[in-house]
Parts: sequence; structure tokens; C-alpha cells
Amino acid sequence: MKKLLTAVALLALTAPALAQNITAPAPTIPQGITVESPKVPGPSLEGNLEGNATAREAMVVLPPSYKTNPNKRYPVVYYLHGFAIDGRNFYNYMKVPEAVAKKAAQGNGFIVVVPGTLPPKPLKNGQPGPATACAVIVKRVDERTRAKTSISEL
Repeated sequence: MKKLLTAVALLALTAPALAQNITAPAPTIPQGITVESPKVPGPSLEGNLEGNATAREAMVVLPPSYKTNPNKRYPVVYYLHGFAIDGRNFYNYMKVPEAVAKKAAQGNGFIVVVPGTLPPKPLKNGQPGPATACAVIVKRVDERTRAKTSISEL
């Protein structure tokens, strides 16, 4: 598990620089992988001055064993992309379903969530607040999947 987390962290640090201002074709979805793209409501975005949508897409990639092992809980990787590329194109570019399938075949099943572009709501002091991804998406994924939600579960 430690090697998996190290690999994911390194990928997360280097991949965004490679994925600036691009569009990418949809990746192949390997057999057994489930991809969901729910619209996640962001009440904190209601009435924003830019008129941004308050519900945003999040790509959720589940390993093959998610369907076949209903009692198993999984670690979750929240793969944040930055603002030079939207969530869908980042998901496409990084071929997330293929990476999840490869690790699952090696016995390392986990869930990956790639949120859409979610601008933060400013705090009262004018500083940027936490992005909707930090609050709403994590809560929604935890509620609707068998995510491991405690560090003691990892």
C-alpha cells in the first residue's frame, strides 16, 4: 500500500504540468471497470458573481472488485487537476480507468475521483476558501461508495 500511495503522489505532482491547456480523447474503459460521472451539487456556489454552474461533474472510477465484493471498503484517490484543464479532459489525458484496472490486476484496488473545475467561494476576509471539491465532493463520495474514510482503515 505504501508503494501505491507513493506512486500516486508522484503521478499527482508531475502529471498536471504535462497536461496544461489540452483536450484529450476519451480513454478505453477496461473490462470490469465502472465509471460514473455524477453531477455534484455545490450549494456554496449558489449566487456566485461569475454565474458558474452550481452542480459539477465528477468522474468516479471503481475497480472491478467493487461490484463483486459488496462488503469491501476502498481507499480513495482524489485526483485534482488545477485550472488549466477541465476535469473531463484531465481524466481522459491521464487514462484513469486504465491505471485503476492495472493496479487492481496487481491486487491494489482503489477508487479514483477526478472532480470538475470547481472555483472556491471566497472567505469573509477575501482569501480563497476551500474548493467545493474539498467539502462537497469528498462528502458525496464517502456517502455513496464504500470509501475508507479513516486513516486507521488504510
